[in-house]
Amino acid sequence: MVMLMWITMMILKKVDSAQINDIQPNSMISADVGGNVTLHCFKQREDSSESVVWYKQKVGYEPCVLVSIQSDPFFEEEFRSPRFSIKKENLGCHLQIAHVEPSDEAMYYCGLRKFSIEFGKGTFLSVKRKADVSVTVFQSSVSDSVPAGASVTLQCSVLSESRAAELQVLWFRAAPSQSHPQIIYTHHNSSLQCESSTHTCVYNLSMNIFSLDDTGTYYCAVALCGKIIFGNGTVVQFERSVAPAVIFLGVALGVCVLVIFALLFVIICKWRNGKQHGVKLKQGSVTDQTLSQEGESVELNYAALHFNARKAKRGRVNKQQRDEDVKVSVFQSSVSDSVPAGASVTLHCSVLSESRAAELQVLWFRAAPSQSHPQLIYTHHNSSLQCESESSTHTCVYNLSKNIFSLNDTGTYYCAVVLCGKIIFGNGKRVQLENLLISVRPQKYSVIKKTPDQIAVI
Repeated sequence: MVMLMWITMMILKKVDSAQINDIQPNSMISADVGGNVTLHCFKQREDSSESVVWYKQKVGYEPCVLVSIQSDPFFEEEFRSPRFSIKKENLGCHLQIAHVEPSDEAMYYCGLRKFSIEFGKGTFLSVKRKADVSVTVFQSSVSDSVPAGASVTLQCSVLSESRAAELQVLWFRAAPSQSHPQIIYTHHNSSLQCESSTHTCVYNLSMNIFSLDDTGTYYCAVALCGKIIFGNGTVVQFERSVAPAVIFLGVALGVCVLVIFALLFVIICKWRNGKQHGVKLKQGSVTDQTLSQEGESVELNYAALHFNARKAKRGRVNKQQRDEDVKVSVFQSSVSDSVPAGASVTLHCSVLSESRAAELQVLWFRAAPSQSHPQLIYTHHNSSLQCESESSTHTCVYNLSKNIFSLNDTGTYYCAVVLCGKIIFGNGKRVQLENLLISVRPQKYSVIKKTPDQIAVI
């Protein structure tokens, strides 16, 4: 029940507010000097007990009663002139002014009085008159942004041909929440701010901006000879502060950038440390161009092999230096071989040399795209068993049998001979699973002579 009564009161209040705004439909009317004008005022209902009151408020002055209408109009003594009259209609009680004078320019309010007075929003009467005196109003800045609670000083310069004592300088504030500009200050003693020689006057207004109610457009205006000359206005508003969400996003972005740089720094440091502690390259590297299972080109960089040999005796050094002229050739029977999964393949390697087979060390390597360098998989320890003993050419044949179960067993298999501080590679044989067309061009290796302490492959 209480809620229903509250809703009813709010509806009636809104209705009354709308009715008050309809009392005076015109907010401003212009009239020429010597002309006639009618200011309208309408009642909302026919009520004989309700009286109408007209008020006049000149710029910079308090409002005063002009006429009261109950059954007949009663004019105040100041306005008992034939120029003022009341025109009654059904619900209208209009104020008529004949032979308009400059002093008639003011704000006129119509009020409906019963238990209290309900005012309309007012009608401003602007009197048009040819200016006899030239007056110019300048305001220093168009816009000014200040923080909340700060003080702002508005400056207005007035250039006129008349004396400063004849000028009436006013300040207005216009805001979106107001129906018309509101007068906020009047300079009563204007001569103190003027230069007597040029008739230039400077007026300052200091304001504290605490809330949105203090913001808006401030106008400097001069009332002279029945008219008001406005300046261009100064917009006073709050400074736009950065939203907390924007600050948070900026900080988060900065942290993310720092984390990314830190991770890059750690990765680069680990990569450099791994490179320094890895296998040292003495004389280059072996590069094998292969194709992966999807047909993409893969480049394999084979690191050099280093053997830390013990210091040889003086007599063996001379022997090794003589044996460096021994010629050795390594041949592998075929370049490529495709087998089904689970099958066995036999790799053949022929070694032709001028030295005895016992002095040769035969190794087998496998190179695959997943490996960073060739992997040693088998060593023939007793090389003389695979040689032709009666042959003068010292030809040895070495076989390696390998079961190919998966892709981990495929790759390029190299036969190599270690002799006199160097490694001589064969041309290599590519072993792959059937139906997986992975073509690889075997890489030939060159031999670089080294000291007995180093064995390097390029």
